[in-house]
Amino acid sequence: MTALSSSTNGAEPLSAQSLSD
Repeated sequence: MTALSSSTNGAEPLSAQSLSD
């Protein structure tokens, strides 16, 4: 769910999204 994560955590860096994912 990278797309959803990027929308929710758009302000956070990609690495943070990966951890969230």
